[in-house]
Amino acid sequence: MINSTFTSLGLPPRVAAPYPGWPLAFIQTIEEALLAAEKELIKRHGSALSSAVENQITQWLDDILCELHDDEVVPGYNCDSFTLPHLDSPARHVINPMGRLRPDIVFYRTQNELRVDDKKNYGWFCECKILDSTHSLRSYTSTRGLNQFVSGDYAWSMPHGQMIGYVRGASSTSYTPSTNLKDYLFRASRATTVGQSLGLLSEPNTCPSSKYTDVLITKHTRNFKLINGAHPGDIEVRHIWLHL
Repeated sequence: MINSTFTSLGLPPRVAAPYPGWPLAFIQTIEEALLAAEKELIKRHGSALSSAVENQITQWLDDILCELHDDEVVPGYNCDSFTLPHLDSPARHVINPMGRLRPDIVFYRTQNELRVDDKKNYGWFCECKILDSTHSLRSYTSTRGLNQFVSGDYAWSMPHGQMIGYVRGASSTSYTPSTNLKDYLFRASRATTVGQSLGLLSEPNTCPSSKYTDVLITKHTRNFKLINGAHPGDIEVRHIWLHL
């Protein structure tokens, strides 16, 4: 939907939500930066990662992502393409315009080809969750995890979002979270599967995101309406795994 009036002469009208997705090249650049940060996390914090809580790991991750951005270590991940990542940045709630939720990390592009009506919601929204012996896939997919993308808590104006899994423990390098998550989504939960309760539209698929890893993609239907009355459309969530 495009607004019918111009805010000033010579400028195109602002685009109303839901917004079109980002080009894949920008998304893959962010994922390359996350994987570069994974190595630095292990190098700097080592054994402390095994007992650190989610918020502490995410703070360390954000610190490193900011450094990588300034140092231009990852091609394309710099001030020409992205602003500094935002940690716990408040985002307007889809149902309650006065409400604010805080995605773990949000990336914004420095320049956009679109003039959107709400720049804070035209971003790459990330939710981080630990996966280990005491943090299960149930927590990962819960109302404080993956489900936040389905319910409209996060990325309600966007057709995509990102889950970042902190995989840790003695077997973290041999653990296959993509396979485990796919199996879990098709596990029966009462009268439906876990995936059905999350609006899963098709079998998750793996796509090469970089030369280092594969990213699991899940696609979900969303059944709420935006503040402007429009339907948000489906959402594609990319799951990337940092082995700590």
